[in-house]
Amino acid sequence: MYRFIETLRIEDKKVFNFEAHNQRLNKTIRHFSPRSPEIDLGEHISADLVQRTKCHIVYSDQVLSVSYQPYHPRPVHSLQLIECDAIDYAYKYEDRDLLLSLYGQRGQCDDILIVKNGVITDTSIANIAVYDGTQWYTPAHPLLRGTQRELLLHQGLLTEREITPAELFSYRKLCTLNAMLDFEEMEFEISDQTIKRP
Repeated sequence: MYRFIETLRIEDKKVFNFEAHNQRLNKTIRHFSPRSPEIDLGEHISADLVQRTKCHIVYSDQVLSVSYQPYHPRPVHSLQLIECDAIDYAYKYEDRDLLLSLYGQRGQCDDILIVKNGVITDTSIANIAVYDGTQWYTPAHPLLRGTQRELLLHQGLLTEREITPAELFSYRKLCTLNAMLDFEEMEFEISDQTIKRP
């Protein structure tokens, strides 16, 4: 069976968005190993941590390892647009070789922004949202439906929209979204200097 990862944020003795992570893990297991019993992540992790901590879980049809490390956000202020129609990351695979290969093409930028089938998807490690001055939008076809993205959609703070590379430059700001970050914690203005075209 494939190996997968799940990354949870622990801070002030709280596991953020726990149910969404637990559901995603079990949905993945059901897809690849339908006869396997459900897992309760609460039996495998400790929330007794105060500073922002990355809890990294590796699993297949069972939890294989759990590790913890202090989390320090990697600043992202520029993105290189990269086209790749072959990429498939609907499940959070441990094997990230293709993503790492694409990330290696970032040039002088902090990260990449992947274009698949003509529309914007995700960076190498995060979903994104873009701001038009009134509303935040997130690409309708992400590579991975992240837990933070899904939470913000449910709360009405994001709206899904198909965004092409050309349309991207009509927005004012971009922020990255993942389980470790607060909404709007990592954002920057969109311009030809911050978003590099292929």
